Amino acid sequence: MRSSGTQGLATRLWKQGEALMLMCSMQDDWRSARKSIPSRYLGMAALATLLLACGTADLATESDSDRGASTLDLSYYWQPFKQTSVWNLQLAATRSETSFPAVAWTYGLLAPSDADYGIKVYFAKATDPLWQISFSDYNSVLDVWNTPNPTGIRAPAGMTPPTGGDGTTIVIDSALRYGYEMWQFAPRRGSTASSSSINVVDLQSMGIHRNVGITGSGLPGIGGLLKAWELKNNVPIRHKLWLAVNPKLLYAQAVSPSVTFDVAANGVSAFVKYGDVIALGKGYSIAANACNLSPVVKRIAAALQDYGGIVQDQGGDAIGLVAEVDSIRNAIGAAYDTTMWTQFRCLQKYMVRVDNPWVGAVAGGLGVP
Repeated sequence: MRSSGTQGLATRLWKQGEALMLMCSMQDDWRSARKSIPSRYLGMAALATLLLACGTADLATESDSDRGASTLDLSYYWQPFKQTSVWNLQLAATRSETSFPAVAWTYGLLAPSDADYGIKVYFAKATDPLWQISFSDYNSVLDVWNTPNPTGIRAPAGMTPPTGGDGTTIVIDSALRYGYEMWQFAPRRGSTASSSSINVVDLQSMGIHRNVGITGSGLPGIGGLLKAWELKNNVPIRHKLWLAVNPKLLYAQAVSPSVTFDVAANGVSAFVKYGDVIALGKGYSIAANACNLSPVVKRIAAALQDYGGIVQDQGGDAIGLVAEVDSIRNAIGAAYDTTMWTQFRCLQKYMVRVDNPWVGAVAGGLGVP
C-alpha cells in the first residue's frame, strides 16, 4: 500500500553526493563509531542485554510511564508476534541462495527508508485522549464488519504522520495487544483525524490473518519495521525486516506468507515475488567487514544475514529497508549523508534471494512466547 516512488531519495542523494562520500569516509566512520552508544543510553543497553539473555519480558506489566511516543522511548526491546512467527524466525545456515542480477542496481540502491516515507509509531497510555478517526477502509483481526465511522482509538495527543504522501502511522494500545496500522493518516482539529485505511493487528498472535496489515503484501508492517530503539541502542536486531522493492524487480505474484500483491504486471526485470525473503548472502563475512561498515550499518547487515527481510511492498529504490522516521539518521549521525551510502552500496553485490527461507528456520528468541 506504500507509494511506488517513495524510496527514490536515497538514489538521488547517492548520485549527487558520491564524491563527497569518498572524501569524508574516514572521518565519518570514526564519528559514527564514537556515537554508536551515547553514555545516556548505557543503562538501557545493559537492560537490553539482560532481556536478550532471558527472553522476552512480560511487556504488558510495564507502567504507562515506561511507554513513549516512539520505540526510542522504550526501556526494553519490544518485538511483536509469536517467537515462531515468520518475522521472528532466523534463517538456516544451510539455506539456498540466488544472487541478485546486476541490472537490479540500475534501478536504485539498497537503502534505508526512514525519512518522509518512514513510519511513525505511537504507544498509547490509558490516560490518552480517545481519537475519533474516520476511514475509507477498516480491516480488523477481530473480523468486525460494522465498525462505527469514525471510530475511537486511544492514542497520544498531537499525533502527526510522516511528511510523505503515505502518512503511515501505527498506534500500539496500552496493553501491547493490538496495533492500529493507518495509511494516509491526517490529523484534523483536536483529537480528530482521517485515514484512508485502518488495519487492526493482533500483536500477540502469529501476525497473519487474512489480508489484515498495511503493506501491499496484505501483511502487517510492524513486525519487520526497523525500530528506533534497537537502532539507537547497541543490541542485535533480531527479526526479519520490512522490505520495499522496486516494481521493475517484482513479479505480480504472492507467495506465502504474503496473501496479495499491489503491482499490475510483472516488472521488466522481475526477480522476486511478494513474500519472498531477501538476505545478505552467506558469502559476506560480518567479522572481516570488507565493506568497512560503521557499527549501526553492521548491525543492520547482521540482521539481513541472520534473518533477512520479507518483500512486503513496492518502492523507488532497488531494495528499501523500511524504518521509523529518522531512526537510522539519528543513530548513525553525520555518516547518514556521506559514508552510509558507500557502505550500503558495497553490500549490494552480496544481496540474494533465499530460495528455501523456511526450511530449517528457528525462532530467534524475541517476540511473544
